Amino acid sequence: MANKNYCLMCHESFEEGTGRTVYLTGHEKIEDACCSSECADKYKQKNLEDTVAPLIKTLCNIVNGGSPSALGKALAMSLMREHRYLQAELVNAIAMFCGEYSTEGLEKNRMDARNEAACHQAKRMNVAAYNFSD
Repeated sequence: MANKNYCLMCHESFEEGTGRTVYLTGHEKIEDACCSSECADKYKQKNLEDTVAPLIKTLCNIVNGGSPSALGKALAMSLMREHRYLQAELVNAIAMFCGEYSTEGLEKNRMDARNEAACHQAKRMNVAAYNFSD
């Protein structure tokens, strides 16, 4: 009789060797981690959010009492030292972040007076990034 594994996301059982491999941030992988591609996708997204959350907290701590323009310059100078392809991908992710952030705030009404300006600015940045003509 085959051993049973349990999905990391939905906790359903599946036979050993029939599970999906999940590729995580940092090129890590977990073999036989999930029972379906949907669970694998959810697990990857959760791992990504868990990885990004402390980065966001650190950036917020830097601007809390600091200078947003100094942080912007440091981010730009640091990014310029990375591979050109990765620079483009990160800038793309930032534009997509602006769209997601503004959608969550403006369309799903998850904002108040304290972050309303940030939601509107994110929307303008997203529109500027994707609605242009050459």
